[in-house]
Amino acid sequence: MKRTIALLLAALLLGAAGCAAPVAAPVPTPAPTPEPVGMKKIFGKDITIACDADEQSWFAQGVTAQAEELGIPVVWVKAGETAGDGMIISAPQASFSTRIPAIYHTANVEDALPIPDGCCGVVYDAAAEVEAALAAMYTYPSHEAPVRVLGMFGEQDGEAHAAYLAMAEAGKLQDKGVFVPSDGVIPEQAGRWLRDTLSGITPGRLDTVFSDAPALALEGFAVLKEAKRSDAVEICARGLLPAHVQAMIEDHFLMGTAVGENGYGAGKLAVRMLAHLLAGEAVEESYTLLPLCVRSEDVIELYRAGTTEVNDIMMTLDTQTEQAYQADFLDELRENHTA
Repeated sequence: MKRTIALLLAALLLGAAGCAAPVAAPVPTPAPTPEPVGMKKIFGKDITIACDADEQSWFAQGVTAQAEELGIPVVWVKAGETAGDGMIISAPQASFSTRIPAIYHTANVEDALPIPDGCCGVVYDAAAEVEAALAAMYTYPSHEAPVRVLGMFGEQDGEAHAAYLAMAEAGKLQDKGVFVPSDGVIPEQAGRWLRDTLSGITPGRLDTVFSDAPALALEGFAVLKEAKRSDAVEICARGLLPAHVQAMIEDHFLMGTAVGENGYGAGKLAVRMLAHLLAGEAVEESYTLLPLCVRSEDVIELYRAGTTEVNDIMMTLDTQTEQAYQADFLDELRENHTA
C-alpha cells in the first residue's frame, strides 16, 4: 500500500513539472545606431568628386590640397567626361550636361565660353589684370613719376602695350625702349633684346622692366641677375605663376611685382563651393576672383618669418580666396578627417 501511494505521488510530481510554464529567454537590448560623422553626416553618404584639370597644373594642385584637407577623394577625368558625385570643370567646353552639381572655372576674357547651364562659376576677372599690373608697377616703392621703364610685350596690338603707351603719353612713364616680337612670344629673343638694351643705359637712369607675359618676366629676371647692375632695377609682371614667387624669394630686389590669378587658390575655392552644393547649401551662380597683386617685400617678409612654401605664401596673401565659402560644416569635415 505504501509503495502504491509513493508511486502515485511521484507521478503527480512529474505531471506538475511537465505542465509548468516555460521560462522566457531574456530579450537582448538593441544596440544604439551610431550618429553619422564626417561625410555621412554632411552629405548623407561618402562622396567622390571629379576634376578635368591637368593634374600637374597649379589649379589642380589647389583642388588636390583642399580635397585632401577635407578628406574627399578626387577622380581625374578627361574633358567632357563625368564621374563622382560632383564635378569641377576647368577645360573650356562649348556645352556640358550633367545631372550632378558642377563648378566651372573660367575667366572673363573676350573669347571665353559661357558658363554651361546647370553649373556655377569661379570666374577670374582677367579684364582687370592689365590695369592692376601697370598700377602695381607705377606705385612700386622708390619709384617717382615719370617712372623710367623698359617694356617687353607679347604682341604689338595687345591691350597691355596700348595701356603702357597711354601712360607714357600722359607723362606717368618715361619709355626707355619697347620689345614686341615679330613672330610670337619668344623669351630668348626678348632676353637678347633686354641684354643689349641694358648695356646702353647708364646705371641710375632706369627704374623697372615691365612685362605682360609670364615667360618674358622670367627671362627678364634671368637677364637682370646676369647683368649685376648697381642700380635697383626690377621686373614688374602681368601674370602670376609659382615661378614668379620663387624668383622673389631668390632675389626680391630683382622680381618686384607679379599680378594675376592665384590658380592654386582658385582650385581650393572650387572644391569648397562644390562641397556647399553637395551639402545643399547655396552658392553664387558666378563668383568673381580679382587679380592678386604679389609684391616681393611681402613675399620675403613671410618667407623670413617661416612661411617658406610658395602655395602657403599665396594663400596668406590672397585673403579673398582663402576666406570665401568657409562654412562651419567644412571644419567638421576637417576635424573628422584628421581625428
